[in-house]
Order: sequence, then C-alpha cells, then structure tokens
Amino acid sequence: MQATTAKIRFDKSGYYFIFLLALIFAGFWNSYFSRFFTGTNDYNFYFHFHALMMGLWVITLIVQPLLIRKMKLALHRIIGKLTYVLMPVMLLSVLLLIDRLIKSTIKKSIMRKLTLLFLVAIACSCNNETASKEGTKDPTVAVSPKPAGDYPYAIDHPDNWEIGGTANTMTALKALKAWEERKMDEAVTYFADSVKIEFDGLNKKMSNDSLKAMFTRGANNYKMVKVNMKDWESVVSKDKSEEWVTLWYTQNWEMKNGTADSVAVVNDVEFKNGKIIRLAEYTRKLN
Repeated sequence: MQATTAKIRFDKSGYYFIFLLALIFAGFWNSYFSRFFTGTNDYNFYFHFHALMMGLWVITLIVQPLLIRKMKLALHRIIGKLTYVLMPVMLLSVLLLIDRLIKSTIKKSIMRKLTLLFLVAIACSCNNETASKEGTKDPTVAVSPKPAGDYPYAIDHPDNWEIGGTANTMTALKALKAWEERKMDEAVTYFADSVKIEFDGLNKKMSNDSLKAMFTRGANNYKMVKVNMKDWESVVSKDKSEEWVTLWYTQNWEMKNGTADSVAVVNDVEFKNGKIIRLAEYTRKLN
C-alpha cells in the first residue's frame, strides 16, 4: 500500500490572511485607527504612507492565492509583477518611518508594532511564494521576559509606562496656552464634561462649566501671567488603560495690586478619549 501524506492547502491561504487583516486592525485600533473617529489623529504623512503600503501588501497576500483558486491566472501574474514595485516602495515606507520615529521620538511601542508587522508580512509572503516546496518550517521567535528591577521599594505595577503619542501633548499645551492668554472659552474645550482637579488645598471633581468659572475668577486677579515651558512627556500604561502628559514649566505673574511672584510648576494631566479628565498641579516658589 502506498503511503500518502496530507498537504497544506495553500490555495486557501487567502482566507487565512483575512484573519491577519482583522488582527492588524485590532492591534492598531487604539494607537492609529480610533484616532480618525476621535479627531486626535495627528500622525504625519510617513505614518499614513506606511499604513497604505502595508495595507496593500496584506491585501495582495489575500488576493493572490484566491486568484489561483479561482483559476484567474492571468490577473494573478499581473499582480505578481506589480509586487516588484510594491515591495521596494513598502520597504522605503518602513525606512522613512523609522527615520521619522528616531528623529521625533514618537511612541516607541508603535515602532515595535510596526517592525513586528513588517516582519510578519515578510514571513507570510515568503511562505506564500514557497508554497509548493516541501518541508518549509514556520519561523518562531523566542522572547525573553524583561527581568524586574531590584528596587528598594515595592509597588503594584513597576515599569508600567511607555512613551505616548503627540496628540495628548498638543492638547495639554493648547489648554495651558489658552489659559495663559485668558481665553477661558477655548481652554475648557480641551477638558471633558467632568474633571478631577487636584491643586494645593483643592481636591474635587467639577463640571466643565464650574472649571471655566474657577479659571475666570483666578484670571481676573492677574495683571500679567507668563509661562516659560521647560519640558513635557507623554506616557501610556502598558495595558492602555491610562494616558498622561506631564508638563514642567515656570510661571511668573503680576497681580492687579502690583505684587509679583513666580513658581516652578509640574502639571500631571490625565486623558481619556482625547480629553483632559484630571489635572493635578504641584508648585514650588522661586522667590
């Protein structure tokens, strides 16, 4: 009796790659796709160009085996020849994006995801091209867990933060700038309907209208206010449940009665769906 071995049906691989497309959409929902709906997508051309190229490549992985299955070989060959152009352009989009990420220090986790997606796409394309060869093994990557630091204090979630994107930073800076220029109507538009305020001597949750009234009362006492920004940092928790921006700056002012003073300020600003939901402020007198 002649022995037979079951073979993988590569002509059906197009259906399998549809799940890859769904996985990509789910994996990049919070950091990319959802921002189109919240109005916070401020990514530059390089991000969108790379997303388009990778999308076309994954679609090609889906379409090509389906064309073989449907015996549309002429169209399959035409698309195959187009990949000679698509592949170099896709590689170019990766290099341009990596260069942009290095220069602008945008979210490190996104860079890792894009690199992983690129490697997965390349691996899938190699499997698709060599489908007729026997004995091909799927590559596996072993990831060693990062050892926890031997810290002298224990907390529930050490090293819980990753670098965040620029959208929240821009919102926090615009809110502060509008407050500095006494544009309270604009300033409160960057806050949610309900906001937790944590100042020295003030710790309460208030409505957006109450926040505007508080800002306006304070501004009415000033003759002049000047903010000198020192630095900022945007972070997101590893489970994506918290997004924060921290601002470091000095603030100088002159009251209407002629007195003047200055403080060093740290603002911790929490975000949800692109809006500020908590503002914690810490100050130190400079004079």
